[in-house]
Amino acid sequence: MYTLARTFGPLFLFVFLFIAVGCDAVSTQQESEDQNLSNEEIASQVEEAFGSQVTELQIREISVGEVTQELEAGETTLPFVTPENEVIEMTFRGRPANLRPDSVDTGILRETPDTLETVPLPEEQSYLLGELENTHRLGGVTILDDEETMLRGVLRHSDYGLSYIQSVNHVLQTDEYPNLHVIYNAEHTGDFEIGDGEVYSSQDADGEQQGHAKLNVDESASVVLDGDVDFYNADPNTVWRRQESLLLAAQIADGLIEPISSDTWRLDLSIAGQEVWVSGGPSTTNHGTLMNRLEDPSYYLLNSLSEKQMHLFLVGYDVNGLAGRAGGIGSPSGGWGGGSGDNHLFSEVLSRRSLHINRLVLTHEVGHLIGGHHGHSITSGCSGSMCGRSIMNHTITNAQEYFYSDANDEEISDVIDAVLP
Repeated sequence: MYTLARTFGPLFLFVFLFIAVGCDAVSTQQESEDQNLSNEEIASQVEEAFGSQVTELQIREISVGEVTQELEAGETTLPFVTPENEVIEMTFRGRPANLRPDSVDTGILRETPDTLETVPLPEEQSYLLGELENTHRLGGVTILDDEETMLRGVLRHSDYGLSYIQSVNHVLQTDEYPNLHVIYNAEHTGDFEIGDGEVYSSQDADGEQQGHAKLNVDESASVVLDGDVDFYNADPNTVWRRQESLLLAAQIADGLIEPISSDTWRLDLSIAGQEVWVSGGPSTTNHGTLMNRLEDPSYYLLNSLSEKQMHLFLVGYDVNGLAGRAGGIGSPSGGWGGGSGDNHLFSEVLSRRSLHINRLVLTHEVGHLIGGHHGHSITSGCSGSMCGRSIMNHTITNAQEYFYSDANDEEISDVIDAVLP
């Protein structure tokens, strides 16, 4: 009996281990299938949220904590979606965007004209990204939360165009999917009508803005970032970095930080202040009424504006018929917006809207403030060495490159020369 035990003992142990390993392999395979199925379900939810804005997308897990460490070290690897909807890993050089000077260290939570709270701003976590061999073609990324589970980015490649990254949690307004992100190429985005109309009450007969503001030349070009209650409620914990990420995404559009289409002007916009409504504030869906509210001298803005600054009001709800509007078109005689009180804009930045749309609407409206006209835009073509679509066209398409037309370049250059002597 002892001999039999010695013979069958190892055999029994082998069979047991084989079954155990087999079960573990089946279990691992099942977990992988469940994860894939889960990602498919998440992708379906994101597709439903985006609607026709994005026609093809991918869901990928990105370890935001690791990306943050890599960015701090000066180089990071991120998933990039090609126009063929294939995901490749790309390495970018990174450097801090430095959107906010050290002097801007508190944000303002507004409730009523008599009630506000001043809170410390989180550390800025926005970075400019460049290809290793072509660092002037800039993209950018922002780490949205202190827990380092969400990021938002625009990646640019000379051969593959633009690829976007958005947090699944933010798009779906949940906290169930940390580190999961939706990624897609601009090639797979649908047309979107901005619908801002370019109708301004202070135009003269020739269509030029009547300027009457005296410039405060002691102030640098900067913006006050603001938002309504819906923008705040989309995620109170990330509100300040979401503001910063949208400014960054707009600035890396051609013509603001590193103009590719023009060598006649350059404009770097820093943050002069950050505010947001946590209750009360504008809520009208009438775009004219909303614009009048923002331009009203009694509008409750703690950071007072000079004529060399802009007030960017980020709207988290649907304004009826218009995705954005500027207070006016800049002119050399009047500075930003063409006159006193016209250096304001609003731009819809709905959480369920693609970053491709949100950033280009905001860039388009800033373009008006600095002198850009619809009438000087072109549907597609080239400006200098830059080919693609004009930023000032009122329809956003799946173009990989956006630029200011030669005519708008001249207008903007004249305005900048007048405002920033």
